[in-house]
Amino acid sequence: MLDTSALAERAFSMLNDYLGSSRIWRPIVYIPKAVDSELSAWDKRPEKRGLMLSAFHEQSQLKALQSQGKLDLLHGVGREPKPVEIRLAQFTNTIDMIVIETSQANSCTLVTFDRNMSHEASRRGVFTLLFRQS
Repeated sequence: MLDTSALAERAFSMLNDYLGSSRIWRPIVYIPKAVDSELSAWDKRPEKRGLMLSAFHEQSQLKALQSQGKLDLLHGVGREPKPVEIRLAQFTNTIDMIVIETSQANSCTLVTFDRNMSHEASRRGVFTLLFRQS
C-alpha cells in the first residue's frame, strides 16, 4: 500500500528499478482513497504542486506496468476521509491514520517516506517499508 509520500517520491519505481527485470514477483499495489483526497488538497497548495505532479506521474507509471501485466493495481481502496478529517489533515495525522487502517484491513505492507507514519503503523502491527530521501 502506497501512501501519498511514497507516490510523490516514486518509491515503487525505485523498488522496481532496484529489483530489475527478474520478475520473480507480481505485486499488488494498493492506492487508498485517502491518498487521492490528500493529492486533491495538495493541488490547492502551491508549495505541494511539484510533489502532486510527481505522484500523478508515478500513478501513470503504475497503470502502464499494470497494462503490461507486471503488477495488479487496486486504486481507490478504503474509505474516503470525512470533511472534518480533511480540514484537520494539515494539523494532525488524520489521513495517515486512514491509510494505516486501510493497510491493516487489507493485510498490506505500507510503503512510506514518513517516519512518524511508519512508527505509528508498526505500533499498530502493520509491516512498513520506510524509505529515506537521499
